[in-house]
Amino acid sequence: MTLKNKTIPTTAAGQGIGAASALACAAADAHVGATDVNGDRLAGLHDLDGLFNRTAYGATKAAVIGLTKAIAADFVAQNLLCNALCPGTINTPTLQSRITYAPDPVHAEKDFIARQPTGRLATVDDMTPTDVHLWSGGSRFVTGQAVLVDGGCTI
Repeated sequence: MTLKNKTIPTTAAGQGIGAASALACAAADAHVGATDVNGDRLAGLHDLDGLFNRTAYGATKAAVIGLTKAIAADFVAQNLLCNALCPGTINTPTLQSRITYAPDPVHAEKDFIARQPTGRLATVDDMTPTDVHLWSGGSRFVTGQAVLVDGGCTI
């Protein structure tokens, strides 16, 4: 069977069934757009594009938020709290790798920064205070929430 001229978006492509599906579709001549919440897992997949048009990435993020809400609803009576930390673009080794391998790395970095209203990329240190708060007793009445720590990029 051939998938020539077909475009296949694949989420969770860095592991298990997602990886197997992405590789099988690519082997059948499909153009595969692959994403994974852990972008490093895509490094072993060759001939796949990551995050094209953001559809698969957005669907994956929506699934995480849905799972967060479902876990919170199912276990709130047992006093289990579940929240999702939703960061903006964070300056990590994975992001730096994406910038380095872009056709024009200088332009790519400027584009990432330009979409941040704060005029800069987030750092891990920008995320940790909110993460610590969510784990602390100070958030004992917060559950099922998608907590945005994105420097205003969603406003």
